[in-house]
Amino acid sequence: MSKIKYFLALLLVIMFIAGCKQGKIEEKKPIKIGVDVFPGWGHIFIAQEKGFFKNNGVDVEIVLNEDYLAVQEQFADDDLDGAFMVYTDAIYANGHGIDVRVVYISDHSVSGDVIVSKPEFTTVEDLEGKTISVEGINSFSHVFVLSVLQKHGLSDGDFFIKSIGAQEVVDALERGDIDAGHTYGPGKTIAKEKGYTYLAYSGDVSGIITDILAFHEKFIKMSPDDIKAVVKSLFEAKRFQETNRVEALEIIAKAIKDTPESIGVGIDAVKYLDEKENAYAMYEDIEEEGEEVLTLIESGKIIADFYLTRGQISSIPDFNDIIDPRFVNELAAERQENK
Repeated sequence: MSKIKYFLALLLVIMFIAGCKQGKIEEKKPIKIGVDVFPGWGHIFIAQEKGFFKNNGVDVEIVLNEDYLAVQEQFADDDLDGAFMVYTDAIYANGHGIDVRVVYISDHSVSGDVIVSKPEFTTVEDLEGKTISVEGINSFSHVFVLSVLQKHGLSDGDFFIKSIGAQEVVDALERGDIDAGHTYGPGKTIAKEKGYTYLAYSGDVSGIITDILAFHEKFIKMSPDDIKAVVKSLFEAKRFQETNRVEALEIIAKAIKDTPESIGVGIDAVKYLDEKENAYAMYEDIEEEGEEVLTLIESGKIIADFYLTRGQISSIPDFNDIIDPRFVNELAAERQENK
């Protein structure tokens, strides 16, 4: 072989290897979405199990963690592309420089979150001077508990706050570490079974606990079609959950290692929003059939003011920097056309 032919052959080999490496670099990775054991957003497991993600052309890796705060930390550290969270925490994250964007509203918690207490306490007012747990200082849990206590005439200084995971509340009650605490999901069920008292529900302070799916802004810019496919799949999973309840509960229970009965209680404790309701809730001000709809912007102002007065954020955010309604708007329009 001549030197020229040898070098041409070598050049082709090098180009082939470089092309292979480039192909590996550009290989599309699954979208990593974090979620904890709250049943309300368990329909993500249905979307995976029933093939809705696959049918809509998107590959999703569900990252499950029992600890809600761990999911939020993973998102803040860029270990996740998206995460289910409470809207309150999305506002707090935005105020601390995290590029969080709300693309989908899962539900409004009505009775999914509770403050449970020792049996001797029968009213929220009985918690004066007592120790109450929240799932993370300055978290949605903290805002929820303080909002409930303030509604019942208790102010900062009238009680003690302790940070304890929602799924650890019953153990903390039994050890005597706390007198009451915020819990949900399996923790809520166990508390009831063991005779603890439900003193307050999330619906008592409407709008504080709205469950959403958020992504990093930079990821949305890179993969808008994938985001839309994820949101579409979640709506389809909700409809499957409504029409195939027994199978749906079994899928979620298996995924988060709970019982179908417990999952059913959790699902019934929230109000789900469909495409149209999602689109309405992302407007600044809307009325439907004579009733005012609580929007993310209106509830966000209440939450942000709460953080602002406590020095946790420096200013009220521009909610257009937090809410990205394009995907639910498009899906609502498409669903209306297909009816």
